Amino acid sequence: MSPNKYPPPEQIPSAERQRRLYVEAVKEIDHLRKMVSSENIVAKEYRHDRDELKGELKSAKRSIITLSRRQKAADESKKAAAWSGGAAICVTILYQLWHTIGFPFARNGADKKWMEFWSHEAVYGVIVWLMTVMFAEVYKATSGHK
Repeated sequence: MSPNKYPPPEQIPSAERQRRLYVEAVKEIDHLRKMVSSENIVAKEYRHDRDELKGELKSAKRSIITLSRRQKAADESKKAAAWSGGAAICVTILYQLWHTIGFPFARNGADKKWMEFWSHEAVYGVIVWLMTVMFAEVYKATSGHK
């Protein structure tokens, strides 16, 4: 393919030499076309492999993100359970304290209605809920969550 191998037509002395060079050039062109075609086939295969690997990478990233989200949700769930449990324990301790020193508005058994009020499940549930909300606000304030 060097320029010396194929001189310009005006520098070729005979028609026979020009014909031989032409045949050689056609063979070389055919050979180069076959090489380009082979390289294109290989390039298509590489492109297919590349696209397949990109798809696998995308899928792997999604699963990592999903696992990260699941792990974060599990961690948040554990934290929420701990804070909620802490609130319930505080209410239980508060009730034990009230059993010892007397419930609000029902000191020394003066008013049985108030004693029944504080002992009702709904009141206990509301106090646990309020304590849980308070603990959640404390958690948000100390952990930087919005």
